[in-house]
Amino acid sequence: MEQLTDDQIDARLIELSQSLGYRKETIAWIWGACYRLEQQQHDNHPDSPRIELSAYDICRAVVAEANETPGGSVKEILILTGIDRSEDVGRIIDGLVEKELMTAGEQDSTLDFDDVFDSADIGSFLTQAGIKQKYIKLWPTYVMLMWGLYIVGVALVAGSYTGRVTPEVGWLGWALGMIGFAMQFVRRRPA
Repeated sequence: MEQLTDDQIDARLIELSQSLGYRKETIAWIWGACYRLEQQQHDNHPDSPRIELSAYDICRAVVAEANETPGGSVKEILILTGIDRSEDVGRIIDGLVEKELMTAGEQDSTLDFDDVFDSADIGSFLTQAGIKQKYIKLWPTYVMLMWGLYIVGVALVAGSYTGRVTPEVGWLGWALGMIGFAMQFVRRRPA
């Protein structure tokens, strides 16, 4: 494989992005994940002349890197990058090989990427691959709890002013409302 300049690499990534319909950054990320996986395997087996990456290993590396990305669950990160299924990874790898940014073994095929994972059921793949989900999407439940506490709190405070509930219950409502209000400022934490 010839040595390419940064401009040549960038041009090939842009061409690939336009032909495949994935963002250039997504393609570069997949390529980088393969490079990091290859380096890791080379470090583990320094005497091996050539490192072969299987479709499963590549998909596992991509999902593991998505798992380490803050800002959402693995599923959210994959969808944001345009990766819905393992077949998307296979198309990108095939394009990288076509643009001579990667090499493929004689037995390698894009069919190897079929049904490795699907973002709709990413939990099964994470379990199978031994990856513990780092960031969990809690927002629907969290937002419902936040608003529920706030609304119940406000209702109890209003009930205290109108005499429908005791002042003690009104103070409890004030505390619940403040907890609900404060929850909007709390950021999601890693699981």
